[in-house]
Amino acid sequence: MITPILEARGLCFRYASGALALRDLNLRIERGRRLVLLGANGCGKTTLLLHLNGTLQPQEGVLQLDGQAMNYGRRTRQAWRRRVGLVLQEPDDQLFAATVYQDVSFGPLNQGLGETAVHERVMETLAMLDITDLAQRPTHVLSFGQKKRVALAGVLAMHPEVLILDEPDAGLDGTGIARLFETLAGLGSQGTTLIMATHDVDLAYAWADDAAILAAGRVLRQGNAADLFGDAQLLAAAGLAMPPVLAVAHALRPTHPWPDEQPPRTTHDLITMITAGTAP
Repeated sequence: MITPILEARGLCFRYASGALALRDLNLRIERGRRLVLLGANGCGKTTLLLHLNGTLQPQEGVLQLDGQAMNYGRRTRQAWRRRVGLVLQEPDDQLFAATVYQDVSFGPLNQGLGETAVHERVMETLAMLDITDLAQRPTHVLSFGQKKRVALAGVLAMHPEVLILDEPDAGLDGTGIARLFETLAGLGSQGTTLIMATHDVDLAYAWADDAAILAAGRVLRQGNAADLFGDAQLLAAAGLAMPPVLAVAHALRPTHPWPDEQPPRTTHDLITMITAGTAP
């Protein structure tokens, strides 16, 4: 069996308030795949993400990176976060420098890159996200959508092997979401492992290769996204509903067979399937 790039085994974590966030949680993250963590609000998604990049330390259990159990010394955590980048849901929790350029350059500077290399890395990343014109803009005057892209740029500038995003579409308009997923598609094609936490079943179903369904601090099941999203009982146990595209596809399957036995993922795919099935 191929060693996952990240693996959580038996994670347990309770906050100082006494709230139990994770309980005996297990998760495998395969290299180069798109994994969605799906569950209702309060199921433990964000707490899990903060464990995956070493921000939080489990009270029980272990995190493995490339099959090696991680410790929580300062140098180990720094190296861990260079490889596993996390973009938070609220960009104001991540932005701290006076200007966009300064904020995005922080990570590469701490990686020990020279001034020229840092500049090239920053400008390359800003161009990737179509925000080069914001380079000298003060971060506090940015719109919410601009802040989201700058926070993402700050992580991408470190060239992480794994990119984790917490509710990345929250607060973005349609154009902003489209730009985000164009960027993610490009990163995925370059081999970056992508992890997204969301409670949006439609978004998750259209995007993910693999899925992990969470409830009450545990992974109920992990596997192929199309298989898991087709399990209404599993989704109900996590307080979720089947994506409408998939529900319609299941209802129509007797008269509209799925191409290559694969269910449609998007509304466009569904329309194509229906049109092909009704053609004379």
